Order: sequence, then structure tokens, then C-alpha cells
Amino acid sequence: MKSRVDHSTSAPSSFAERANAWFWQRVSSSVEVPADSLGLFRWIYGVFLLVETPYFAWIDHVPHGLFNPPILSPAFLLGGFPASPFFSILDAIVVASLCLVTVGYRTRFFTVVLIAGLLAGFNFRYSFGKVDSDIIILMVLVCMEMAGWGNYYSIDVLLGRVDRVASLEAQHQANRGLSLFAVLLSFGMITAGLGKARSWIDFNLRTSGFLMWFYPQYYDLGRHLLLAKWVPHIPIPALELGDYLGPMFELSGFPALLYSRRTWRMWLFIACTFHLMNALLLNIAFNEQALSYLLFVDLSSVAFTRWQRFAQRRVIVALSCFVFFLGMSHIVMRSFGYGSRIVFVSSVDREQPFFLYFCIPICAFVLARLARALVGPHRDGRNRREHAALD
Repeated sequence: MKSRVDHSTSAPSSFAERANAWFWQRVSSSVEVPADSLGLFRWIYGVFLLVETPYFAWIDHVPHGLFNPPILSPAFLLGGFPASPFFSILDAIVVASLCLVTVGYRTRFFTVVLIAGLLAGFNFRYSFGKVDSDIIILMVLVCMEMAGWGNYYSIDVLLGRVDRVASLEAQHQANRGLSLFAVLLSFGMITAGLGKARSWIDFNLRTSGFLMWFYPQYYDLGRHLLLAKWVPHIPIPALELGDYLGPMFELSGFPALLYSRRTWRMWLFIACTFHLMNALLLNIAFNEQALSYLLFVDLSSVAFTRWQRFAQRRVIVALSCFVFFLGMSHIVMRSFGYGSRIVFVSSVDREQPFFLYFCIPICAFVLARLARALVGPHRDGRNRREHAALD
């Protein structure tokens, strides 16, 4: 009798399959954090997005002659901006779905609704010719939808809408989403680093890629805040060194990711420091990017024991009231023709200083958590064993 071989469970045979398996295994081992940490990240990131909420209602008042999207953009198929009040309604849908995702009510469904709403809004906003860095919001949402960030600390869990997920299954699901986000983040940094490397690394002390960014924004846009006035006093060799180190760092994401968890977290620490220096010197805030690095540290190492001291229902209800208060503030202000990305701020002109100053505490908090993870990486394993025992 011929024996049957189950090829579905056999080891990868070809070189491509082995390389692919090795790649994702290395990535997963570098990014792994306890699955319940993603539930806490959902609250932090959701509240952050309700403070800096995407804003599209202003497009209702833009002349249609400015509509010039790329040919491959979905917005190009419409031939113009939708009639008012399309973007005001879109804003209401985005804010409402963001509130429901944050509190964890039908998390998977409303995460998809939020992604669809942001995709529609970003497509029309980018039709003016500039793609902003806040595309990372979509990357986080897509990857966290895969990671199951609604499986913990959510209304879905309290109402029994989410079945109790086995620890190993939940961890595998979380690793899959985290791995994809780490790869997308590293690839995005490479696309930024390649452009800088081609023009900045020229071994010419008479040119400076950093100053090429600095002076137009300093004189044309009036970005004189924080340490910007000190930039002209920086020695030329230091600026030239920055021209080389910046692109080299941005191109090193994949090696750091594939080498070890410690090198990946060190790379994230340097990236967050890089964002902080951009805010201080160039007055450019990368709030969404910096906060997304919290995905790769164990937030439950601080919040888990404190969470258990209180009834989860009371904590979730109190936080949910705060979340919906922020959401309603956005919707009410925009319904009266006011508002901006910033909660309680009625004018778009006041956004930039807030982004800039808000970037400092965000980067400080992320750097502190990454430093803690680098100093005591052994805590991750201990926390996973403690959580498994409690389960």
C-alpha cells in the first residue's frame, strides 16, 4: 500500500519558500508583544486620532478648478469634487466610526468603515498634488484589523460579541498584523531614504540637503518656533554629517528588523529621536509616525496590573464617555461650519503650532517606553507567562 504524504504540513521545499518562511519568522520574532497590549494601544491611538482627527469638510468649499488628481487615483474617475455636503457627511462618518473603534464596539466592522472613509477622503485631499505622511494612519488600521486589536479591553468583550480567543491563536493573529506593519514601515523608510541618498550624499561641503529643507520653510512659511533660530549657527561639517547619517538610517530598517528584537527597538528609538529633532529644528511634526512605534513595546507591562484593580466595565464606560465627548465636539463644530483637525480649535490656521508642540510629549512618551523595553527586554517573556497563568 502506498503511503500518502500530507504536503500541506510538509516543510518548504524550494529556496523561495524557505527564504520566505525564514523572513517572516525573523520579522515575527523581532516584533512580538503580548496580544492584549494591542487592546491598550487601540485606546491610546484612538484618543490621539480624536485629538488630531482627519478633516475633509473644507474640501466642500474648494473651487473645482483645483481638482487635479493623478490618473491612477480613484478620484480621477469622478472628474471633480462631489457636491456639498459630501465631505461634511464623510467627516461625520469618520469621526463616529473612530469613536466606535476606540471603545471597541463591533471593532472589526467599524475599523473597515473607518478605513473606507479615510481612503475616500485622502484620495480627494491628495488630488491637489501632495501626498502627506498621514497615510501611515491607514497602514496602522489595516494591520491592526488583521491583528485583532478588538479582542481585549473592548465593549465587544464585555457584551460577549467576541469569543474568548485562545492565547496561542490570539498571539499568532497579533504577530501577523505587527509583522506586516513592521515591513511596511521599513519599506516606507527606504523610499524616503533613497531619494535623500541620491542628492544628499555628495561629499560637497558647499551643499546641504538639510538646509535645502530648512531655509524655504524658515523664510517662506515662517517656521521660527522651538530651536529653528539656532539652525544657521550649526557648523557646516555637522550638517554634512547629518546629510549622510539621515539616509543611511532610513535605509537600515530591514537589517535592524531581521537581526533581532533589540536592534529593531533600537532602530525605532533612533527613528523617534529623528522625528523629535525634525520637530525642534525643522518645525515638522510626525506625530502619527512616532505614536505608531508604541505597537512594538509591551504596554500591558504597566497597565495590566492597574487595570485589574478596578472593574473593567466601569473603566470602559468612563473612557467611552470621554471618547464620545471628543467625537461629538468635532461633529458639532463642523456642522456649524467651523472646526479643524484639532479638537476644540475652530480655525485651520492654528493647527500647525499645536501639531508641533504636541509632538514633543508624544515623542518623549514613546522614547521612554522604548528605552524601558531596551533596558529590560526580559520583562516581555515574564509578562506573557503571567498573562497565560491568569487566563
